[in-house]
Amino acid sequence: MRLDETCFTVIAVKTLNDSQANAEVVEVACVKIRNLRVTERYQALLNPGVLLPEDFTRQTGIYPADVFEQPVLEMRLPEIARFIDRDMIIWTHLPRNGNALYRHFRLTQPREKELFLRTLAEHALPDLSRHTLPALADYFRLPESNPVRAEATAETAAELFLRLLETLQAEHGIETIVDLLAFCPAPKKDTRRSKRNLPFDRERLRHYPTAPGVYFMKNRLGEILYVGKAKNLRSRLRSYFQSQSKLAPKIAAMMKQVAMIDVIRVGSELEALLLEARLIKLHRPFFNKKVKEYQGMVFMKVSLNEPWPRVSVAIETDDPGAAYFGPFPRKTGLEHRLEILNRIFKLRSCTDSVFKEHRESPCMQFHLGLCSGPCAGKIGQEDYRDSVDDFIAYLEQKPSRAIEHLISKRDAYTEELMFEKAALVHGQLEALEQLQFRSYGFIRAIEEHNCLIVLPDAEPDSVRLLSVLQGQPDEWRSFRPRQDSVAELETLIRDLCEKRPAQKDSARATTIPKALFEEARLLSQWLAQASADEGQAIYLKHKTPEQVLGELLDILPNFLGSGDLPASVSMDLTVSPDDSDEIDNADWEREWASGGSAQSGSGYI
Repeated sequence: MRLDETCFTVIAVKTLNDSQANAEVVEVACVKIRNLRVTERYQALLNPGVLLPEDFTRQTGIYPADVFEQPVLEMRLPEIARFIDRDMIIWTHLPRNGNALYRHFRLTQPREKELFLRTLAEHALPDLSRHTLPALADYFRLPESNPVRAEATAETAAELFLRLLETLQAEHGIETIVDLLAFCPAPKKDTRRSKRNLPFDRERLRHYPTAPGVYFMKNRLGEILYVGKAKNLRSRLRSYFQSQSKLAPKIAAMMKQVAMIDVIRVGSELEALLLEARLIKLHRPFFNKKVKEYQGMVFMKVSLNEPWPRVSVAIETDDPGAAYFGPFPRKTGLEHRLEILNRIFKLRSCTDSVFKEHRESPCMQFHLGLCSGPCAGKIGQEDYRDSVDDFIAYLEQKPSRAIEHLISKRDAYTEELMFEKAALVHGQLEALEQLQFRSYGFIRAIEEHNCLIVLPDAEPDSVRLLSVLQGQPDEWRSFRPRQDSVAELETLIRDLCEKRPAQKDSARATTIPKALFEEARLLSQWLAQASADEGQAIYLKHKTPEQVLGELLDILPNFLGSGDLPASVSMDLTVSPDDSDEIDNADWEREWASGGSAQSGSGYI
C-alpha cells in the first residue's frame, strides 16, 4: 500500500514521572493522518489515581480538579481504540513513557503496524547528533509549541512525521509501507515475550476492593470477554497475573486480550453468584461456557393434567399442568433411563394420536413389557394412577410401593429357591438404585423453597434481603435499620407471603424456565450448604407474616455488627398460636436436606 493511501495515528502521552516505566498517564493525545495530511484530533485527560504533585501542576497547568472526575486509563481505552481504528500507530516516545498504554496496543496491534518517531528519524537523518522532538523541530524549523502537554506534542510529532516521510521519499525513493518498514525495522527488544507484558497494567490491581463481587474482563474495544465472581475481588484478579505457564491455555489466551477490568462490589458471595449467572446470560461472553452447557439440558416430563399421564422428554418446562424432573445433560441418556424405568413402572410414552389408534389392541411397547396398555384397557385408571404416583415418588427419592413390591418379590423368589428369577428382580432393583443416584431431583427439591434470605450488604449498617419464591430469586431489597422504617419490612413480608403458592397448588405445578435455571440451582445449593455467617434463610412454610417479621428482627443484629437494633425498629407483634402441623425452621431445613438437595452430575460450578 502506498504511503499516501495509508492512515496513520500519532500518539503522545503525558505522565507524572517520565523516568518511571509504569508512570501514571494523565493525558493522551492522538492525531490522525490521511492522504499525508492531518485530518482528525483526539485529546483526553485521565485520572492517574494519585494526587498530582505541585511541580507537575506548575509545569503543565493541569490541576487536581481537572482530573478528579475523569475516568482512569482503562475506561478510556475503548474510546482511544475506536479513534485509532486500523491505522498504523506512530509512537512519539520510546516504550518507557506511557508504559500501560504502550503495552496495551503493543499486544493488540500487529507488530508491523507501529513505528517509533525517534527510530525513524535516526534512520532518515543519521548525521543529526540528537533525535529528540525539540532537536527535530529545530532541524525542520517548526514553530515552538508547549512540549509539556500531550496535545502539543502530538501536533508537533505529526508534522515531524510528515517532514520525515518527505525526506525519505526524496532521498531514498520510499513510496510504500513495505519500503518504510524495511528501511526502519522494529527495535530488537520484543517486550511481548515478557510474562508480565500484558495489555492490562497489573499495577492497577492494588486499587480493587477486597470485598465480594463480580468482575468483567474486557478487550481494548470494551467487549466483555469473561464474567466471573469472587469472594475477594483483589485476590481473585491477582491470580490471573501469575506466570503464564501456570494458567490454563484458555485463560492465558484470554489474558493476552484483557485491556481493562471492571468490577461490581456486593456484600455477599451469594449475591455475587446470582449476579454472575444473570450477567453471563445477558452478555454471553466468549470465554464463559455455562450458557452453552445449559442450552443442551433436557427434562423428564409427566403430564399430570391428562386422564392417562404420559412420560416424555422435554426441552423446556413450560407446561404448568405437568411435573418436571431434571435437568439431564443428554437426551439420549435420558431416553435410555426412561426405558429402564418403564420396565418397572410401565407408564405410556406414546403421543395422544398413537394412544387413540390402539383402543382395540395395545402397541408393541405393551408386548415388550414397557407399558401397561392403558390404551386398550389392560389396566384400570385407578391402578394406573397408582403407578404414576409410585413413579413420581421414586424420582422424588421417597418410598415407593413399586420398590417395596420388587423387594418382596425378590425375597419370595429366594425363599422358593427360584434364584434365576430372584437375580432378575435384584438386577432391576440395582438398576433403579443406580438411576436414582444419578437422577437430579433439582426441580422437585426447590419447589418449596419459599423464603426470605438475609445477607450482608456492601454498605455499612445495612443488610440485603432476597425474597425467594419456588426456588427462584424474586426481589432484592436493601434495608438500613437506623434510617428505614420497619413498616417497609412489614410490607415486603406481607407481599411475599401473599405471593407464595398454597401447598396444594405447589405440589406438582412448578415450572422453571431454562433461562433461570442457573440461578435456581445456585440458590438450592446455597440453602443446603451455607453457614449462618454467610446469611440466614427464614422459611415461609406454615408461618404468618407476623412470625416471619419477628424472626427477621431477631436476625438483623447479627449482620450489623454494632449490637442491638435502635429502639425505633420495634413493633407490637401479634403472633398467632402455633398450628398443630407447624414445622420448626430447623426441622424444616433438615426435612428439606433429607428430601434431596440440588445435585449436579455435570460439574457445573
